[in-house]
Amino acid sequence: SLLIDIDKPNHYKRELFWEKITVEDLLYQSGDYHDKKNQGSLILSPDAFYILASKEYVSVPSKYAAQTFVDLGIPKNKIFINRYGVNLGLFYPPTKRPGDRKPRIIFVGGVGIRKGVPWLIEAFKSLSSKAELHLIGPISPDYEPILRVTVGKGIHVRGALPSNQLAAEYGRGDIFCLPSLEEGYGMVILQAMACGLPVVTTHVVGAADLLEHGYNGFIVASGDRTALGDALLHLVDDTHLRQSMGARALATVQSRQSWDDYIHRSVAFYKKLLA
Repeated sequence: SLLIDIDKPNHYKRELFWEKITVEDLLYQSGDYHDKKNQGSLILSPDAFYILASKEYVSVPSKYAAQTFVDLGIPKNKIFINRYGVNLGLFYPPTKRPGDRKPRIIFVGGVGIRKGVPWLIEAFKSLSSKAELHLIGPISPDYEPILRVTVGKGIHVRGALPSNQLAAEYGRGDIFCLPSLEEGYGMVILQAMACGLPVVTTHVVGAADLLEHGYNGFIVASGDRTALGDALLHLVDDTHLRQSMGARALATVQSRQSWDDYIHRSVAFYKKLLA
């Protein structure tokens, strides 16, 4: 059998196990649809997805990603949900978090519209006297002119940082927020949880599968500035809530979300396909 490992419904990295297939006739014929960074990454038409997935299996990392394929007509029994893991040897809580300053909200990702940054900045305006917001990641060229005129008090635009510095940044944070409008998964959420941070994210982020609203984080509707601000305010104002939610977030990833856990689930499913 063939298992196609897909992050998003229209742009994915395919991994072929045990056999090769020909997909050239399924590709759109205009433009260059090969991802230069990932050999084997392709953009396929909806028909191509249906032809491949109806005969084989699709592996996706979240319920949200799975539903996008169901919406395309892919049978549910052809979809294997296997949530990604996190390197628990690299991402772990600090010995002690700074307690002599305002609570720090951390955002990590592309600073732009798709990640919901405009809504985060608006939501933060009412919190600027009692918290800090650190935006870490490359700035979208299209969004940069807007960012310049909307950044206000308490917002620190940090730019892109090497991945080996992220664990320390999470360790200096108190709250993690990823308010994306669309997100195939959101690996940074697992990283933040592994570092003991409570998470505020949206219902369209795949990694929200790991969250229980009000238990180890908050899940709000994408594009809802008011709900986003309320969730952040709860955490900014309540030190005990931040700490307890962060501890439960850490326990969640430690219990079932290491890369070893991911591999074990994958191997068990592959064996089932071969049986």
